[in-house]
Amino acid sequence: MKRFLLPVISIFFLMAAVFSSCEVGLGESVDTEKPTVSIEYPPKNVVIKEDFVISGKCHDETSLKSVTLQFQNSETKNEYNFTATLADDKNSWSAKINEFNSESKKYPLPDGTYFVTAIATDGSGKTQEDKSTL
Repeated sequence: MKRFLLPVISIFFLMAAVFSSCEVGLGESVDTEKPTVSIEYPPKNVVIKEDFVISGKCHDETSLKSVTLQFQNSETKNEYNFTATLADDKNSWSAKINEFNSESKKYPLPDGTYFVTAIATDGSGKTQEDKSTL
């Protein structure tokens, strides 16, 4: 019986050593967190005329897919949507807004106060928002 017990105990300890050194999980390939996004420029409640640049920071632990911007007029409630351009490192974004339309001879955003929402979307479809008033 002792001859049989020694090999069994040895195999048990060998297997315990092998399996205790393995990392469990899928590692960094799994997206577990929402992205982050912030509007950095222009500052809140600033008066803007004509065209302007809006920009900010963003991040995701795996892959950031896009940053979109929603402008809502505080009086009319009309919404205007824009897509921001991500920097090469995907840690910041920017968009040129309200460019003059030479055909209609108008700016796309009528004068007024706007609620602005920046929405970051990651590769898994998770989103995060930041809001500002212009």
